[in-house]
Amino acid sequence: MRILLIAFHFSEYSYLLARSLANRQEVFFVVNGDNLHSELNENRVQWKEGNLSVKALRPLGLRHWRMLGNTAKIAGIIKGFRPDVIHIQEAPTDYLFAALPILSNYPLVLTVHDHIPHSGSCVMLRNRLYRMCLRRMADAIIVHAKRIAVECSALFPFLKHKLVVVNHGVLGNESVEFRCDWEVGSALFFGRIESYKGLGVFVKAIQFLSEQDAATVVKGVIAGTGSDLNHYRRILKSDPHFELIDRYIRPSEVSSLFRKSNVVVLPYLEATQSGVAAYALRYGRPMIASHVGGLSEMVRQSRNGFLINPGDYVSLATHLKRLISDQELSCKMGWYSFRMGLSEYSWDHISVETTKVYREAIRMKAAKKK
Repeated sequence: MRILLIAFHFSEYSYLLARSLANRQEVFFVVNGDNLHSELNENRVQWKEGNLSVKALRPLGLRHWRMLGNTAKIAGIIKGFRPDVIHIQEAPTDYLFAALPILSNYPLVLTVHDHIPHSGSCVMLRNRLYRMCLRRMADAIIVHAKRIAVECSALFPFLKHKLVVVNHGVLGNESVEFRCDWEVGSALFFGRIESYKGLGVFVKAIQFLSEQDAATVVKGVIAGTGSDLNHYRRILKSDPHFELIDRYIRPSEVSSLFRKSNVVVLPYLEATQSGVAAYALRYGRPMIASHVGGLSEMVRQSRNGFLINPGDYVSLATHLKRLISDQELSCKMGWYSFRMGLSEYSWDHISVETTKVYREAIRMKAAKKK
């Protein structure tokens, strides 16, 4: 099978998928060059490796006079590669939309990462139009959690017969050994800091735990930057129970941050799935997460972590204390996370499941032509 994989966002995720698919199929991966370099170390990207070819496009907006050049490049790749199926990660661009008349001639699979915009995010009207057109055109649609599939079916009934659940694969370095060699008491809040991520809940929980139980040594590590950080920067810089890394985190730094962490915290107020949880599975770290979106499928209650109600900082503090004070439990839960990353969240498993979706999309497209 010849697979054209197009991803103008989610580059690390998509590159790992492309590499795994290429173990059994021929894959051409088209990617946003800027996003690729921001999410991956340069030395991890092989532009031509076995059955995998990678082409990076410069991101150009509607007003750029060379924007249609990217559309022409996509058309040229399709003509030269002659794919059996085209798989798009839902991150609409003007030049991809301009290529839809060409894309529509092929079996089309779409991965929807965020079925509805996060609160506080600004989505332009034309991007909403692009998303709806892609969703209607697609022969099959992948989402990463059963709960998200149920929500999509309720919100967009016309998608119901197209939806397939395939897990979100692990992120991070591919050669990792499991070790419980973290810094005891280190609780990691990682990634882009927007309002829906629940930084305020994390801050309250660390403060509550440090005030109520001085014997429990806890350090809240906030690694990343974003608009919601402005509300808490003063507190974080003045309170010794926090460590703030207020900047873009380079790909080469991610491994060290997760390895040092006793627990990874995801106190989200809303979510679909989480790349942060995917890193935690890769590095074998216990998690505490809100019971929202698909997080409850990546965080198994009392197995590889704990689930809390959104906004419940007291419950978060309670579970933090338990994991910090009981290192044997932390290690058992971390090992469970690691095993999940080697099994149902491994790229080998996911590429097999994704290939099944491709075959179904090819069948559906053929049926439409009859």
